[in-house]
Amino acid sequence: MKTVSNDRSHVDYMAGRVGVRVWKDRCRTLTLQRGRWVEYGVSYSLPVDTKQLDTKTGASSLGLYVNQIEVPLSEVGTSELRQVITGEMSLEEALEAELVTA
Repeated sequence: MKTVSNDRSHVDYMAGRVGVRVWKDRCRTLTLQRGRWVEYGVSYSLPVDTKQLDTKTGASSLGLYVNQIEVPLSEVGTSELRQVITGEMSLEEALEAELVTA
């Protein structure tokens, strides 16, 4: 699932109990706790090196979360989330492709 903040400052990508919040210059992992999405862990500067997303190398929580979000979408390696955090797509483009506003 994808949601855009009311002020259009960030986009959240979620699946199951994990998510990633993306701003123009950084991203951060999210977890679902007691029915609310809560930021978790450290912020990652954008663009993220694709090596950080490789779960085969003892990846960061970001890599694990991105892969968990992509699998339900059947888009591993090509998802909008991956494109935005690696710099292949701008936040503005992701906002234009908006699906849900939160």
